[in-house]
Amino acid sequence: MLKNLSVLLFCFITTVFASAQTFNVDGINYNITGATTVEVSTNPGFSGAAMIPATVTNGMTYSVTSIGDNAFQSCTGLTNLTIEGPITSIGNAAFMNCSGLTSISIPNSVNYIGGSAFESCTNLTSITIGSSVASIGDYAFYDCTGLTSVICNIEIPLAINTNIFENVNQSACSLTVPSGSVSAYQAADVWMAFSPIEPQTFTVGGINYKVIGPNKVEVGSNSSFAGVATIPPAVTNGTKTYTVTSIGEAAFYYCAGLTSVIIPDSVTSIGNYAFYGCEVLSSVTIGNSVTSIGISAFYDCKVLSSITIPSSVTSIKNGAFGYCFGLTSLIIPDSVTSIEDYAFSYCTGLTSIILPDSLISLGAGAFYGCSKLTSLIIPDSVTSIEDYAFTYCTGLTSIILPDSLISLGAGAFYGCSKLASLTIPNSVISIGNYAFYGCSSLSSLTIGNSVTSIGNQAFADCSDLTSVTIPNSVTSIGNYAFYGTNLTSVICNLATPLTVNAAVFGGVNQSNCSLTVPSSSVSAYQAANVWKDFSPIIGAPILSTSESNSKNNIVLYPNPVHNEAILELKNSDNSQLEVYDINGKMVLRKSLNNNSKNTINTSNLPNGIYLFKVGKSVTKVIKN
Repeated sequence: MLKNLSVLLFCFITTVFASAQTFNVDGINYNITGATTVEVSTNPGFSGAAMIPATVTNGMTYSVTSIGDNAFQSCTGLTNLTIEGPITSIGNAAFMNCSGLTSISIPNSVNYIGGSAFESCTNLTSITIGSSVASIGDYAFYDCTGLTSVICNIEIPLAINTNIFENVNQSACSLTVPSGSVSAYQAADVWMAFSPIEPQTFTVGGINYKVIGPNKVEVGSNSSFAGVATIPPAVTNGTKTYTVTSIGEAAFYYCAGLTSVIIPDSVTSIGNYAFYGCEVLSSVTIGNSVTSIGISAFYDCKVLSSITIPSSVTSIKNGAFGYCFGLTSLIIPDSVTSIEDYAFSYCTGLTSIILPDSLISLGAGAFYGCSKLTSLIIPDSVTSIEDYAFTYCTGLTSIILPDSLISLGAGAFYGCSKLASLTIPNSVISIGNYAFYGCSSLSSLTIGNSVTSIGNQAFADCSDLTSVTIPNSVTSIGNYAFYGTNLTSVICNLATPLTVNAAVFGGVNQSNCSLTVPSSSVSAYQAANVWKDFSPIIGAPILSTSESNSKNNIVLYPNPVHNEAILELKNSDNSQLEVYDINGKMVLRKSLNNNSKNTINTSNLPNGIYLFKVGKSVTKVIKN
């Protein structure tokens, strides 16, 4: 009774003094704890599956570092919990009385599990405790009466109070521990009461496996394996049969003798560095259930020439296929939404690639140094091309950029020396520094009429470029933007001359380069620094600028906006609003009601220019 009163009092105090700096993302409440950090705050009545991401965005992006006290207490409808980010602590009573939970995996980043964290989760059958946990609070797993399996990745048994597993039938609950730690757990108070106590790793058919769940294993460390690795969908060790669900981190790291691998349909993920540096690995068959290919999973597999990415894969992580010189062609399935940083960097044999319509983001350096890639179509789903995505794709002669594109990152096409023509669509608002630096064959350039910033050296050393039109949306042009071009004609649709550095047109013979400006602005340009050096300066009627919103299925007002906007959605086949800032970063996402007025809270957005995007319809909005 005294214990229960203490917990109730604690809940009351934390509720009264909870910070007002809270917000909700995807149905989960967060509390700001620092300049760039948040914790998961209280979520009364939450039901369904909870996914705790690494970061959340609300005006700015925050790292999710902890699950706070009472975060999901008594959420009996909570059925599943996935922790994606580097959470370091799980607070007191965070999941107390969550009777709908059946399993929980506490990641290796967590170092503290609070008191009563999972108390009375009566249907919880399995728990995995990460390797970094240094402290477990009293009653953490008290009254988890359904518990039958505990996997503890801690090498040395923690000294814990008996009440932590009180009312758990430990004699009928298995404890799986690191293979070299079995005897230590068999001798440790509290832990010794579990039965049986088993090692995590075992070998079947020459392949090592590691237990990661009551009936699940991953392929463990096999750095000395040689030949063909055929991974079975299930393996038996003693009296237990396990499903093989993943290829573990660094499973075949620098495995010099591995020649080919067959991954079954039971596997859902390929871990980070799984096949890193397997220099004679020539072919890989990936099962149809894999959803994620980890960081540098096949990095430096120099002779890998054949791989089929199944339609179950949703993300290709950083460096996944970097330095796979043998890859010549690749089809990425429609399920993939993200290709992360340097995923295919220096695949120097890659001549063709088909990007899917599902793709949303292309990471930094995604195809850096793919020197034989000749043409590319970026699908309409992509909103940003990150820094150096196609740097030194020296064979690239043509590229089609989609109307969905918001930003072009720094050095995005740096050194694409054979790229001859380029149309930057009206949806783009920023062209990053060095974006097209050294595209020496670029002779035809169209800059879309939503571009507000042209970065430093954006088109520097584009030596075949002889003409350019600067739209009236531009508010800044960086130093050396057109340095080293051979411009003979510039059309500038800005009514008022921008203040620019002389280096913007460095190396251009301005005295032999015409400048065409609005008729009413000729005298202003003739008096403006840098611009006055063009000759001749010619007046022409102002060219009309078409609206970014090419489809009339969204109406937004007022514009400019202050604290809120009204968005009317009319017969749209897409009801998801995405708001991007001037750098192409998504700062707001909201589900809309079709054929009705939607109120958009813009009070947290700093003043500036934004693009409101619904499907392929884009509206430029000024916040002041």
